[in-house]
Amino acid sequence: MSGQTMRGLMTFITDIRSCKSKDQEQSRVEKELAKIRQKFTKQGGLEGYHRKKYIWKLLYIYILGYEVTFGQTEAANLINSTKFSEKYTGYIATGILVSEHDSEIHKGIVHSIRQDLVSNSEINQSLAIQMIGAQAPKILVETLEKDIQKIAFNTDQRYTAFIRKKAILCLLRMVRKYPDRYEPKRWQNSILSLFESSRQQLQLGHLSSACSFLLGISQFMDIEPLKDLCPRIVKYLQKLIYTKEYANEYQYYKCTNPWLQVKLLRILQLFPMSSDNNVQKVLTQILQRIIKGTEFKTNVNQNNVNHGILFEAANLIIHYGKSNQINEQLKDDVVTILGIFIRIKEPNLKYLGLETMCKFSQINKQLLDKHLKTILESLEMNDISIKKRALDLMYLMCTQANAKRIVEELLSYSEDWADASIKEELVLKIAILAERYAEDLVWYVDVVIRLVGSSGDYVTDDIWFRIIQMIVGFGKEKEANKILQKYAVNKLFNSINIPHVHPTLLMIGAFVIAEYGEHLVEAGKDEQKLFDVLNRHFQLSSPSVRCMLLNAFAKLAAKFPELADQCTNLFEVSSEHFDADLQQRGIEYNAILQLDLETQKKIFAKQPTYSEDIQNSNPLLKKIYKLKLGNQKDNKDPTILREAQKTAQEQVQQFLEKEKKEQTQEENQVNPTYKLKEYQEQTMDRILYAFCKDQIQLEGKGVITPYKEKLNLDFVNSSQIRTLLPTQNGQLFQNDTLTINYKSEFKEHMGQTAMQFLCTEGQMENINLMITSKDTQGMDFNISPVNYSQQNPSIIVQIMSVEQNHSLPMVQLFYDIKNGEKQKKVEFRLPVLVNKFTQPVNMPPEQFQNFYTKYSDSTNETYKKLDVILKSPAPSEVPIPQVLNKFGTLMTDLLNLKVHPHQENGVVKKINGVGQVIYKDQESGEVIKLPVMVQMEGYDEFKEELRLSLRGGSQSALQNISQLVQAYFSGQK
Repeated sequence: MSGQTMRGLMTFITDIRSCKSKDQEQSRVEKELAKIRQKFTKQGGLEGYHRKKYIWKLLYIYILGYEVTFGQTEAANLINSTKFSEKYTGYIATGILVSEHDSEIHKGIVHSIRQDLVSNSEINQSLAIQMIGAQAPKILVETLEKDIQKIAFNTDQRYTAFIRKKAILCLLRMVRKYPDRYEPKRWQNSILSLFESSRQQLQLGHLSSACSFLLGISQFMDIEPLKDLCPRIVKYLQKLIYTKEYANEYQYYKCTNPWLQVKLLRILQLFPMSSDNNVQKVLTQILQRIIKGTEFKTNVNQNNVNHGILFEAANLIIHYGKSNQINEQLKDDVVTILGIFIRIKEPNLKYLGLETMCKFSQINKQLLDKHLKTILESLEMNDISIKKRALDLMYLMCTQANAKRIVEELLSYSEDWADASIKEELVLKIAILAERYAEDLVWYVDVVIRLVGSSGDYVTDDIWFRIIQMIVGFGKEKEANKILQKYAVNKLFNSINIPHVHPTLLMIGAFVIAEYGEHLVEAGKDEQKLFDVLNRHFQLSSPSVRCMLLNAFAKLAAKFPELADQCTNLFEVSSEHFDADLQQRGIEYNAILQLDLETQKKIFAKQPTYSEDIQNSNPLLKKIYKLKLGNQKDNKDPTILREAQKTAQEQVQQFLEKEKKEQTQEENQVNPTYKLKEYQEQTMDRILYAFCKDQIQLEGKGVITPYKEKLNLDFVNSSQIRTLLPTQNGQLFQNDTLTINYKSEFKEHMGQTAMQFLCTEGQMENINLMITSKDTQGMDFNISPVNYSQQNPSIIVQIMSVEQNHSLPMVQLFYDIKNGEKQKKVEFRLPVLVNKFTQPVNMPPEQFQNFYTKYSDSTNETYKKLDVILKSPAPSEVPIPQVLNKFGTLMTDLLNLKVHPHQENGVVKKINGVGQVIYKDQESGEVIKLPVMVQMEGYDEFKEELRLSLRGGSQSALQNISQLVQAYFSGQK
């Protein structure tokens, strides 16, 4: 294209660059678009030269970020031209301006593309292949796939290596995009032929494409029949590393085609070691050359090249080591050089060294022991990713021989240095290692008591439940259990006999002392002392800990009758507590202590040992699998074992079994919804719709529309409601004279709220709380009597979800002031919506995508789909990943969903959330659990708006969630 032909484009570009404001630029672009549109609609059409000129202007406008809504057909028609400059322009513009879903345009050019594929012009062939491979539109793939296969697997000299390598990569793109269309196993012989060096003296570029193709399709076929490739792969490696037979143009920082070397090493990892002794010998020499020949250079690029090959060689040695197909010297050499990597300060190399050591632990843990000190030092680095990988490595390299040292080091680290972001995982791994490698359970008890005492905030219920199981014992080993129980009860008695004890340690101690307190009495402790040690912590403990203490007091009273009166007093006080669980326990335990002593001992009999099945099914292992699956972006992480994936699959299956069909008739809605046609028009008018229309469902079965009205958060305690919807506790209402403190707890379809009233006018009396039916939907309420026993009255309200549709409950509070004003009244709302009856579901990201697609594509009327385009709450200069991460937090805290960020090239592009809405059907009495999937996506093309898509089994739940999100996005938060 000469300067004369491009003069108009150059002038336009100059005009754009000289614009002093965005408005001025937009005005110039609109003027040019109007001119081009007029030219395209002119009767008689345009010559190819003029059409080409205007298409380049459209391309420039598109690259500037403006929407181009016309000219696609004119661009595609240029492909039919016989002039190269016009054909070239047509291919470039069609690949950029034409959507892959525009089948009509693709149908119009498919014949011309095929003519270019079979032509003798290498450049035309190249343009056609690149056009198909770039987008892989369905029409072109269906029509031209045989032509592409013919070029890719061609055995004669009609097509050059340059064209064949492009066809190979184009075919790989097609297989990846439409895997159901292909059976790669049929190409077995053709794939073998790609690696034949006799074909035109196989070029490295062609070989690199063949390697990419083999690595790509390995996930779609059984590649065991291709194991004969191994000798050829080793031969190519030998030529690259030893003889260096290829031209200097393939040299990159004194290394011959390092990318190809990495691909060849990865291919060898797909197969077992070759049975040919000569091949084994050559491969061993190659690996030794790579391992021992790698040096640290001053040139960063040269280091990157050498280290990339080195780490891939280490992965190959680990692969062969799993089946003992590699000599021990190579293993030792790998560990030695990895030890060098983890000692250097450069964080990327240190991380890679630790990661490769994690993989190496699968074949030989003992060789890693000599580097334990260096690994421990890595835990103290500031880089959190290095800390996590070092922790993974210490967990994986632990054996019976080094377990006590590793556990001791990890305990010391958790007490002094541990970062909060890894503390939960650290505590979990210490608990697992202590159990797994405990030669005697006395050591185990010492470890876990120390662990709970120092890191109790991170000791979850699963961990301390397991500690209890270990102390109680499994099977019929009663004598061994008795020795352990005697030691544990003495140790725990001393551990909690101090002024301040962590609540978790106190609960463990309460259980063990209640069960095995007789051992303390036999050792000379007074029964009263047992009671006093526990009672000193009772008043300052949380309700959940008090519940455990009440259980301990009841057992002690049955075991030692002289303690019954003191325990009864505590039960009577607890029976008037505002916490329902404490209240119930106090009443029930008090009633039991009124029975005869023999009956009490039967009720409070000693905990029997657990079954051996429970011993073999450690819940902590399942917990760590879930933890790692939730944090890792791929399942190749060395700390994620096969059992983790199995566990996740079981959970998904259970989730599927819990899915219920929605009732055929929806309950009458308080909020009116948009008519479908009206909502379709509104959505299509949004700017973002052009970028995400393929992700939005606006017609078909199961498509629903959102509510017309926004969530009403405009009432007297609106600010408190906005704060409490994502949380459980806080201030519910406040005016000049009255403050209401609020505490809540929800599980599945049930909830419980406690309200405490603080009045500055005087003592409140004759309190009456009513929840009106007006504007309150989807819940049943049980209001307990007012508790006046404390200075500030309190009341408990139990809530049950009975429908799929919910609205904020309206509360009316009436009360008198003693010796003052009578019948005062206030109104406020309770912070209870559908989110409170939603629970997260642990589902691997890949399974989420499968279910989300299933619901989106289904013609089943019960599979509901709701798509909304929202105005982004963030300024346009805020990066999309940052906005999505904020929404991920909202999904976790407000919507109570399990969140999975979806990344592309390490950047968050979507946020997915999954859970289930739970309610109890009033007619059948059955608890119904309906799935909910939420996806939020942002687009760099237009940052002002976001796509919110919801899929699930409940129309009302999806509409409620959409309404809730929009309320918080619109600034009402």
